[in-house]
Amino acid sequence: MSYKNENLYDAIIIGAGPAGMTAALYLARARYRVLVIEKERIGGQIAITAEVVNYPGILTISGAELMQTMRKQALAFGAEFINAKALALTLDGSIKEVQTDSGTFHAFGVLLATGARPRKLGFKGEDEFQGHGVAYCATCDGEFFTGMDVFVIGGGYAAAEEAIFLTAYARKVIVVMRGADFSCAKSIADAVKQHANIDIHYHTVIEEVSGDTVLRSARFRNIKTDEVWEYAPNMTSSDACDATNGFDGDDVCDATNGIDGDDVCSVSGNLASDDVCSALGSANIESSKPLNDSAVTTFGVFVFAGYTPATELLEGLVNLNEQGYVVVDANHKTSVDGIYAAGDVCAKRLRQVVTATADGAIAAGELEHYAQTQRDLLGIVPKFTEKPTAAALDSAAKASDKAADDKFFSTEIRSQLDTIFSRMESSLELRLSLDERQVSKELKAFADELASLTNKLFVSVDFAAKDASAEQLQDLPVLRIFKDDSDTGFAFHGVPGGHEFNSFALGMYNISGPGQKLDDDLRQRIAAICEPITIRVLVSLSCTMCPDAVVAAGHIAALNPLVRTEIYDIAHFSALREQYQVMSVPCIVVLRQNLTACAGAVIDTEGANTNESISFGRRDISQLLDLLEAQA
Repeated sequence: MSYKNENLYDAIIIGAGPAGMTAALYLARARYRVLVIEKERIGGQIAITAEVVNYPGILTISGAELMQTMRKQALAFGAEFINAKALALTLDGSIKEVQTDSGTFHAFGVLLATGARPRKLGFKGEDEFQGHGVAYCATCDGEFFTGMDVFVIGGGYAAAEEAIFLTAYARKVIVVMRGADFSCAKSIADAVKQHANIDIHYHTVIEEVSGDTVLRSARFRNIKTDEVWEYAPNMTSSDACDATNGFDGDDVCDATNGIDGDDVCSVSGNLASDDVCSALGSANIESSKPLNDSAVTTFGVFVFAGYTPATELLEGLVNLNEQGYVVVDANHKTSVDGIYAAGDVCAKRLRQVVTATADGAIAAGELEHYAQTQRDLLGIVPKFTEKPTAAALDSAAKASDKAADDKFFSTEIRSQLDTIFSRMESSLELRLSLDERQVSKELKAFADELASLTNKLFVSVDFAAKDASAEQLQDLPVLRIFKDDSDTGFAFHGVPGGHEFNSFALGMYNISGPGQKLDDDLRQRIAAICEPITIRVLVSLSCTMCPDAVVAAGHIAALNPLVRTEIYDIAHFSALREQYQVMSVPCIVVLRQNLTACAGAVIDTEGANTNESISFGRRDISQLLDLLEAQA
């Protein structure tokens, strides 16, 4: 195996959650060269947690703030970070190889801290209505359900915490769990039970959701009594019975129930005529009271029913248990020498921030010993880069940030941008089209400040609202990236902040060149696209699952001139939200004209019919290409 010394590390950590960040901090502090590879957000699942109250020594802190502090600590001790997706591992030999979409790296040891992702339940309609009412991230999608009823499926820590979070948006939150009680800490469970805006159904499962473009009804079953009940947001108290019988208020119960027409049917029975069967299974509701605002005709279902370990990289390489979690010993070593695992990717009973950090610290200690053994055996010492102390780094950052008040880019972000700018091969034009709204002023200020940081970017204004057609106005404001005075097909509608800033920066890098590395198979698949395609990605700046889709769509557009990628911050484009009935992000809309352009054929798109397809959820570049190819 050949490698360059600049790409050789004592340890490579894949995943920048609490476990990976702790291991990076410990290894770097011990003066071992360590690289952290993260394809998404810094912090993993905990980064989207609004409030952490059980981390020792800290009364309360947001998950994002806690993880950014850990990252600063690791950076201050000399850890290196790269935003990239790990594609494959080669674990034989004394030096391990990690292939990523941003290059290949080598190390004596590797730590897998890739965590886990939300698990689907498989109830009828779950896949069909994902993005149209079924969701998996309250932080990403909670605002779409303002004023509606929301069901939370699950009884663990995530379900309890997200139920409370969703009360900020929902008319009512209804927790549905299979068990007899919550499986999380009593304090958070009690907070849910005592919340005035939360109802709880124990021993209950969701069986089906149905509707048209959005959810209209859901069916539930009590697994102890076998009682089945149905919810619909426009059910009122004049509707009588449950989904099993299907009677409305004018129906009379059949003779098998032994109730006359003045009574109300209920699965549980024994109700007097002035009682009401509610879709939520409650009987004590006045007969004239609606179950919901009649103007609200849909609702939400948030699934928090456990996680699936992200172990794709390790399949066939190390021992996994039946559930797919990595099997490790007491020192977090896997079945392969030099390969360790920590955090939620491991088989373990308690999955908390504190156990993840403990895992990372233990694994780091073992990696120190392993790396030193390999140094002595091979006579190779990876070059450690000296870094300023944490105090010096914090002091410099505060001074710089104070001088940059009211600016878009902090000291840390500017440092990351400097790395990207230094590698960009071509200059790019940020061409703006603006209207009179405040968001246009913010976009102009954003672009001007970004361009001021480098000579690789310059800003122009294509047209303002007074020059725009009615059709153009619907898409404003927009930033389009031009290269050599040609439209590259990549555009952002709104201001690329929040979680989308990194994906926008990678979009510039991929367009300018050399771009993120892709294997030959992916490049061939992109080149094989022979028809004009527009990929619209509708995002929220708070969404942690959107950046993957944005980077993937932008990279495809950068490599194939027939593909356009249009990113919309849905907060500013309500018409698109209504058009596609978006209740979850990312929403990926593919518009194709089914016109061949292969073999140099000249095509005329005027008057061509456009086919449109919609999907929801995180997509990397391979998954997005799967989607495009399946629809071809």
